[in-house]
Amino acid sequence: MNLFRHLAWVSPLICMTIITTAIASEPADPESAVRRLVRANAEKDLPTLSRMMAH
Repeated sequence: MNLFRHLAWVSPLICMTIITTAIASEPADPESAVRRLVRANAEKDLPTLSRMMAH
């Protein structure tokens, strides 16, 4: 019974974390995409730059 309660609390938390991470990973609108691109350029973040320029 205790294991079932534990799983009942942990499972939704894991799902919410995965969903919000997946949603937050890509920019939703053109302005946020440009902002991320400019920030990556300023920080010389080459993996992010190459990923965003490939689209």
